[in-house]
Amino acid sequence: WIGGGAYDTAYVEVVDFPYAETGTTLSATFTKDGVVKYGSAYVVGRTEVSPDADINDVLGIDVVTFFDITPPVFDSELGGAGSATVEFFVALYPTKSIAYPLYYFEYPAPTVALIAPSAGGVGGGTYMRMLIEEPSGPWTREDAGLTNFLDASAAAIEIIFDGSNNAALESVKRVGLAGAQIYLRSPAQASKLEIAVPVTFKISGVAVAMTQAVEFRYRGAYLGTVVPASGLTDSPITLKIRVFDPNLVVLTGAAPIVTVD
Repeated sequence: WIGGGAYDTAYVEVVDFPYAETGTTLSATFTKDGVVKYGSAYVVGRTEVSPDADINDVLGIDVVTFFDITPPVFDSELGGAGSATVEFFVALYPTKSIAYPLYYFEYPAPTVALIAPSAGGVGGGTYMRMLIEEPSGPWTREDAGLTNFLDASAAAIEIIFDGSNNAALESVKRVGLAGAQIYLRSPAQASKLEIAVPVTFKISGVAVAMTQAVEFRYRGAYLGTVVPASGLTDSPITLKIRVFDPNLVVLTGAAPIVTVD
């Protein structure tokens, strides 16, 4: 980020740098937390900074050289945010290298602020609503033009249950400045087990890490209420029993609440 905008390269001016021909590219090392990766320093141009300077001086005395620096990616496994040391030089003069710090930051991750309901039938088809909050503005994925929930279409978003089962997305709507509301239906749980499964996210095929783990619980029919819950031992009792079966909506189109008198 430079001056409030996102760029692929960083512009650097170096005085007294040994002669490097305009249009050539030098290899640059980026060292961060003991990890070394490689980028490049492209020579944009050169100019004199004093009347007596020689633009072709091999040592570059009183000559300023302009570079576009292309940094490599340091993902979380390679150190994440923090400062790296950038260094590059002309092959004939390795002792006259230039080194300076370059700060790496990580884009803030989105958060699942709401998932309702967070449980449903093993047969799938539970109608759900998710609210995903993602920071907007400078130093965010949105302003950098990277994949983000705020600008993504329903066709681009994948919500994956248990690693391989994709939910059916019905709509995606931006809410406020930093929210995306998603309506979806849960996929079926192949093994028909009543378990909690992880829910993960992709945008345009790229996995998106969230601030916290998200789960959805599959369950079958279960007892909701028994009214009354007690009575006299020597008198008949009329009971109203409510059974919740989340699969009824999918299988028969009926209401999920079954009342037995």
